[in-house]
Amino acid sequence: MRGLPGGGEGLAAPDPGLLPLLAVLAVVALTLLAWVQQTLGSLHGGIQGYDSVWYHLPFAARFVQTASLTGIQNVGNPSTSFFPPTPS
Repeated sequence: MRGLPGGGEGLAAPDPGLLPLLAVLAVVALTLLAWVQQTLGSLHGGIQGYDSVWYHLPFAARFVQTASLTGIQNVGNPSTSFFPPTPS
């Protein structure tokens, strides 16, 4: 390892100790806990969220049916994507 330009070796970084490691482990554990709770709830009772049932699962099923990830799919709700004729 090379020294500093003046020939000095520089200062070593101080040891951060155990507290930052424990803080990181606590954050990771809390994040995993929240994720595991949601996953276990879905595995136990099924996927019931509106966004998942109406959007994500049909897209996943279409990907499996067509074996394609690049095809364009209709994402509009028929009642909102219908444009009735207007008088001119």
